[in-house]
Amino acid sequence: MKRTFSFSVALSALVVCANLGLCETPEPPPSSPKPSFWQRVKNGVAQGVEQSRTGSKRQTSLSDGLTDSRHQGPVFEPINPPTGGRFQGLFASDDHQKAQLGQLSWPRAAITFTEYGGELACWTIRAKIWSSPRANTVETFRVCDAPVMSKDDLGQAATLQESSLLYLNRRMLGVRVMSGPNTGSERTEGPNPPLEPWNIRVSRTATSHRNIGEQLSMILPRLAWVSGYATDADIYRGSRTIATGFQDSRMWFAGFDPAGNRDAQP
Repeated sequence: MKRTFSFSVALSALVVCANLGLCETPEPPPSSPKPSFWQRVKNGVAQGVEQSRTGSKRQTSLSDGLTDSRHQGPVFEPINPPTGGRFQGLFASDDHQKAQLGQLSWPRAAITFTEYGGELACWTIRAKIWSSPRANTVETFRVCDAPVMSKDDLGQAATLQESSLLYLNRRMLGVRVMSGPNTGSERTEGPNPPLEPWNIRVSRTATSHRNIGEQLSMILPRLAWVSGYATDADIYRGSRTIATGFQDSRMWFAGFDPAGNRDAQP
């Protein structure tokens, strides 16, 4: 009898609550549309500097959409010469502050992609390296979408975050020749760079897989890192790098070899 009474009281209270509008059923949160690639890049860049300082491993999730490196081998794979030649570390010993301000002229490197594709983890590159206006050598190698290792202020090895590399990629897009001869909008293998060395026009049409433009954003910062064209300072300084600029025009995009497009329709 007591159990029946308690049930009746509870049921009556529920009815009153509903009639007076005091009980609300929580609605499920609206599902948000999946962000575009460049929205995900923007979000990643905002976190990149802090993540790269700590050296903490970014956990990949479906929500951020930024995939970890897809190649577990080295970032740089020499082809010709097989020992690696000059390109790896080409700019590493230079005065980087002067380079950023566009005050260094040599060496230079014109970059041509000879095999590339949105789903290729490694892109084949021909670099024409200029020591002077008349002296040059040609090297071939691969740069891969692989983990990039650095050292933090404790001297400990750390993996650079993808968001930090994308931040570097954005900085490269803004490079312009500050002074000296250039070829304007025409891209050649040198010895002079175009006015905007890294302003590469590539369609980034949304697809179910990574397209060439998206993969290019992964390859370019690794190319800069391997050659010493970019250093830790270009990532760790945060917003100050935007103010000081990044205007080293000694390396530039010369072109794509049409025969090497692995995304081309048959």
